[in-house]
Amino acid sequence: MKNCTFVPKISIGLMLFIGIILIGCNSNPVSKIERIPPEKLLSRMEMINLLKEIHLAEAVTASSNLTYHKSLARFKRYKLHIFEKYNLDSTGFDQNFEYYMSDTDDLEYIYQALSDTFLLRKHRKNF
Repeated sequence: MKNCTFVPKISIGLMLFIGIILIGCNSNPVSKIERIPPEKLLSRMEMINLLKEIHLAEAVTASSNLTYHKSLARFKRYKLHIFEKYNLDSTGFDQNFEYYMSDTDDLEYIYQALSDTFLLRKHRKNF
């Protein structure tokens, strides 16, 4: 008769999950990573206005009766026009977006302002 001992098998995924939880429960606060601003840093207000224009362009494009490829092409043209308005290219936009989104306070401020802007716009439209 074989000598059998019970050894629970724990998956690597479960071990990683437990490790992440234990590290996350560390009582030492994590210091913020130093944020390096992009070469052409937009102000918060400029970033809010740029994102507002992009979201509006998305809405206009999505509500059009164009095919997927035509609406995608239209949205890309809108986006390029918006970037030009703010003297950015797609890399500059990405750098600004990453910069502002890397801080939860900035993220909350910007998207709260966007939310307020769209609510006001909707409210004015109803009158």
